Amino acid sequence: MKKKQAELVTDSLVMEKDVQTQTEETLDNQELASQEENSESGEEPSQEMPEIEMLINKRTGYWTLNLEMADLKWIKNHCNSKFNFTGPNEAFMLMNCYLGFAAAIARAEQAEKENLEVEKPAVQAASIEACALLINKYEGSGLESAQRLFRIAVALNGPISEMKRLDDIIADLKEKQRK
Repeated sequence: MKKKQAELVTDSLVMEKDVQTQTEETLDNQELASQEENSESGEEPSQEMPEIEMLINKRTGYWTLNLEMADLKWIKNHCNSKFNFTGPNEAFMLMNCYLGFAAAIARAEQAEKENLEVEKPAVQAASIEACALLINKYEGSGLESAQRLFRIAVALNGPISEMKRLDDIIADLKEKQRK
């Protein structure tokens, strides 16, 4: 039996148009970066890659988040002390969340040290999904904590919605290949 992913509380609050615009920008940036990497390494353009493989790369790649450095650090720090887990699967999610957000913070801090333009943080898909599941289980108190948690949930919701859409497309393509 296929287990459903937990929906974010804020799913109904994010307008489809905003989600689509944000994720299209993310996907366009990822495609450009991929094409630049391929041209620098002398590889053939990514157009030669099968469509399903390209979609899987988009799905599992890095996604930009509309979060400030303080929010990224809040997530990382809460992985150390506040997010609860049950069993090895959730422990793995917690570690994945920590590592993904710690890496995003390190990249942003390095760019700042080198006086490079600091763009929105990019976090790997698995870390974003892990974070979304962990914050859905988070028990907190106080208005400031509630506002931060809600802000983070809204920022994660767009990429997660797009990941779900890509999952559906990939599943359809795999089904067509089987036939």
